Order: sequence, then C-alpha cells, then structure tokens
Amino acid sequence: MTSRLLAVSLAALCTVAGTLPVAAQTPSPAPSSPAQKSKPRQKTAPAPVPNAEANVAADPEAEARRTTAVLLVNSLADDAREFRDLTLRARVQAQVAELLWETESERARALFRRAWDAAVVADRENERRRDEEIAAQLKSRGNAVTADLPALRSEVLRAAARRDPKLGEEFLARMEEEKKREEEEAANKSGAGSTPTASNELPASLSHRLGFATELLQEGDTERALQFAAPALEYLTQQTISFLTLLRPKNAAVADRYYAALINRAAVDPTADANTVSLLATYAFTPGLFITASRSGGLSSQSSDMLPAPTLAPALRAAFFRVASAILLRPLPPPDQDRTTAGRFGTHFIAARLLPLFDQHSPDTAALLSARIANLAQELPENRRNPNRSFLTQGLVPGSPPAGSVAARAADDDTPGTLDEIERRLRPDMSADERDALYARAAIRAGARGDIRGRDFASKIADEDLRRQVRAYVDFDLVRGARSKGDAQETLRLAQTSEFQHLKRVWAYTEAAHLMAQTDAGRAVEILEAAGEEAHRIDPSDPNRPRAFVAIATRMAEVNRPRAWEVMSEVVKSANAAEAFTGADGHIVSIVRGKNFTNSTDPRIQTFDLTGLFRTLALDDLNRAVDLARSFTHESPRAVATIAAARAVLDKQRPRPAR
Repeated sequence: MTSRLLAVSLAALCTVAGTLPVAAQTPSPAPSSPAQKSKPRQKTAPAPVPNAEANVAADPEAEARRTTAVLLVNSLADDAREFRDLTLRARVQAQVAELLWETESERARALFRRAWDAAVVADRENERRRDEEIAAQLKSRGNAVTADLPALRSEVLRAAARRDPKLGEEFLARMEEEKKREEEEAANKSGAGSTPTASNELPASLSHRLGFATELLQEGDTERALQFAAPALEYLTQQTISFLTLLRPKNAAVADRYYAALINRAAVDPTADANTVSLLATYAFTPGLFITASRSGGLSSQSSDMLPAPTLAPALRAAFFRVASAILLRPLPPPDQDRTTAGRFGTHFIAARLLPLFDQHSPDTAALLSARIANLAQELPENRRNPNRSFLTQGLVPGSPPAGSVAARAADDDTPGTLDEIERRLRPDMSADERDALYARAAIRAGARGDIRGRDFASKIADEDLRRQVRAYVDFDLVRGARSKGDAQETLRLAQTSEFQHLKRVWAYTEAAHLMAQTDAGRAVEILEAAGEEAHRIDPSDPNRPRAFVAIATRMAEVNRPRAWEVMSEVVKSANAAEAFTGADGHIVSIVRGKNFTNSTDPRIQTFDLTGLFRTLALDDLNRAVDLARSFTHESPRAVATIAAARAVLDKQRPRPAR
C-alpha cells in the first residue's frame, strides 16, 4: 500500500474510531411537557420485526466498522494494479470485487474485468515458469515434481459468475477464444493440425462451466447449477458423470433424463469402447468410483465420496445393458490398427468386471459376454489374463475397499506387509538399490495405513540419505493418521519423537494442542509454547518461520486470546524478514527421492495461512487487526490480512438465513 493511501485509510479509520464514543454517549430524549402529555395518543402501525439489515443500520458502531472495511478494500484494490506478483494482482482484485458487489456493483464489475486481464497474464507466466522448472529437474535428476498451478482464470470466472451470470458467460466466451488462439499458434509452430480433445475430457470452457455448476450444486442452488451446466451435459466424460451423480439425490428425474441421453449417444458413437461402458456403469452402479483400463495393460481408479447405487427405472437400466453389451461385443481392429482407448486388455478387463452385473440383470447377454471374455483372453499375454482382483470387485462386492483408499492401494500393490515377507522377497542377486527400494515401498505403505511398523521397515534401508527421507515421510503420515483419529496423546508423542524438520514438528504440536484445547486448555498452552521454541529454530529468512508462528497464533486464539495477540508480534516480524512468505500458500511438502522412484505428498495446511487468523482477530478488535495488517511490509501478506479482516466485518453484517 502506498504511503498516500495508507494515510487516507488511517485517517478514515481514526475518524470512524473517534465518532464511536459520541454515538455511545448520545443523551436520551428530554421528558415530555405537560402540554404534550395532554394530547391524545395517535394510533401507529405495529413496529416491524427487526432483521439483520435493520440491525446494521440501527447500530452506528457496526456501520462504522463496515465503512472502515469498505475503505480498506477499495484502497487495496487500487494498490493491486501495481503489484509485482501477477497471481496476487488477479486474486486481490477478484476478492475485493466480491466484497464490494452488494454496495458498489459497478465498481465491482470493473474490478472483475481487471482481475480477468491480470489472470490471463498470470496463468501464462506461471505455465512458463513451471515448464522451465520441469526441464531443469529432468536435466539434473531425471525426474520432476512440481506443485499444481493456480487456475486463476477459473478462480475469477467462478467468483464473477456467482455474482453476475452474464459476466460469467462473457468470461467463458473469452476463455474459449483464447484456447482456440493458443491451439492455432501451437499448430502453426508444429506445422500440424490442432490436437483433438481427449474423449474423456471436456473443452476448457465447458470444463470450467461444469466446475462452477458443481459448486452451485453443492451449495444447494440446483436450478442455477443446471442452467450453467446444460451445454456441458451433452458430453460423456468423467466430469459429466460426476455432476449427474451429485445431481441425482437432488433431482433424480432430470439426472436420469440426461443419463439416458448419454446412453443413446454412446450407442451411435463409433469411438465408444469399454472405457465408455465403464463411465456409464459408474452412474448406475458405483456412483463416485471411476475405473479405466488402457491398451498397454494399465489400470487406474479414482474415487470421491461414494454414494449408494441408485434405483433406476427398469427401462433405463435395460437401456444401459443393451448399449453396454453392443459396445463390448464390437469386433476390434487388428492390434496394430487398434486406436481405442481400452484395446484388447481393457475390453477384457471391463467385460470381466461387469459380468456379474450382466448375470444379475441381463442373463441373456451374459453368455455372449462370457464367450467374448474367453476369446479375448487367448489374444492376451498370459500375465495379463488375470487382472488384479481388487480392481475387479471394487464398489461391486460388499466389503471391497473403495478405489483410491489406503486399503485399496495396499491391496493393489504387491509390496509385502511384514519384515518376514520382505526377507522372503529378497534375492541374492538383488542390488543394494533394489533392496532399499523394497524396504522403502513397504515403509511408505505401512505409514499410509498408520502402521508404526513403517519405522522398522525404514530402519533397514542401507542408504543413509534415503533412510532419513523415508523415516521423515513415514513419521509425517503417522502424525496425520493420529490427528485424523482425534488422538491428542499419540499426536503429541509423535511430535516429540519423530525425525521431523522444524515446520512439521510445529504443525504436529499445534494440532496436538488443538485436540487438547477443550479438555485441558492449560496443557494446550504449554504445548504451543513448545511449538514456539521450535519455530524460533527456523532460519529467519525462511518462509516456513512465519507459517509456523501463524499456526501457533491460530491455535493460541482458541485457548488464550490475549496470548495470541502477543504472538502476532512474532508473526509480523518473521513475515517481514521472509520475502517469499505470502500468507496464503500454507502446505507441507513431504517427499522421498530414490534412484528409481519418487513419492510425494503436499497437503494443504490452512492454519499456516493468515486468512483464518485475521478473521478471528478482526472479530475481536478490528482496529487492532487493521494496524497489524498494515505493518506487513510485503504485498501478499498485507493484502491477505487486509481482505480477511474486511471480510470478517462485511460477511458478519450480511443477513444470514435462519437455521
């Protein structure tokens, strides 16, 4: 924030603060005179029932806080045009536009357009940097691991469409134009035609449209969600089936109607194959679970929160089996000409997976499908004729673990589960690297299951650096497991004994304190003090240091608010010393790099971010929170803190629906 704008905001804030005591000391009306008392009382309409908006207008202190918040974000939006960080420039303007929409809709609309222009530039720059980083890692190590890029245009689109559907449509059209232009430029450089969209992918604009529609659906706005989603629902993709799966509990008739249309399109689509059938089967039998197979013998599964299988109308279920059998029984071209996504292996696997459903619901077709499976098996190498059992039954057999779960990953993997089993797998001709890789895989799998034996497996690794990496990786998974179970004592024990970097230990301490806050606030404060000692061991220029103090202050606010305000001095001091700290990218990277493998996790840690902390502080004391936000010297933490403080006030003033 520039000095001039800071002065304006501060002056406005002081003016508002100075008026509050006057409002509080307004004298009561003077007593009525005798003449006034003698007048007959006039009939008046009954007083209206108070509501949230009326309360705001009648409360001068609340109105003053709201005015302060609006001034702050308006000033911040003007500053954002000059931010060096392109990502921050786009996000701040979009977030301020959301906050100002109800009071200054035209300014908010202009801010959304400015945010969009900034997002276009930022997305391109982020992609360029990502490509450079991947190239550098491949050159130096032979493999590459990068964090997901922010989809800034998508963020701005969704924020704008939530406020103004027409503006959302405008951004969607611009996104499609940009996508076509990029494809044409790529085609001109390569001298070839544009690359066709994969059969299981939506065009970019439709994907963003359906993503926003899904958010609306999850928020309960089914009607608007359908209006936004309609153009995308003509395509049979995983994203489309996911949307219809979420829609069905809210409006089964409409969801089934779209599903029936997808079945009819698949029936006449010459490119439809076994993976098409598997997609259609997801909606009807395993909502939330997607399994695909490749020509080369690969299997993949993805799952979200699985729902019970719907009870489809007999005619709709019969249509699925009729079309599914027709696709699975189609003759395949010769192997060297086969361009289907599933090929012989995938067709064999999907048919075998769905055969029990055909036996139950379409026995006349099941015999033909059995013969098809037998014939395809003869064309496959012997090692591909018996697919992984867990993939065949996931979601279809009661008790089978859902795809993507720890249990399913353990079942899919052939990694041994005990030291004895590992010893039996070791061969005399195994290299040291192969032995270490076997122990590492076993340790990582055990840690994912919350099995303490993962530490034993890690201790057998000969390579010192790999052993250290695996032990830290396993310990982090163990802490996450104890935290998810709500086990405060085990979380604390692991925090004290694990081979952790400082930030991970601080996080483990703060989560143990959070779990203990309700039953023993004094002990929770002691644990947070220990976390503070650990945070001070982090290098002052490391952005992990302010992240650590933010987590400590966030959890301290739950048990000792005055002490939390004291910790804020460390938050500001460490944030100003670490230029890379943004206040909005809290995560913990846990990675193992072996000679022939890489494992990584990058979970989002919200307590490392300033947003939740400054919302809490602003509700406690807005003026003090604003002063703290202004004391950040770097663009991003100052912007994140300012918006969080303003949002706490502006969101609080909006009327809330009755429970």
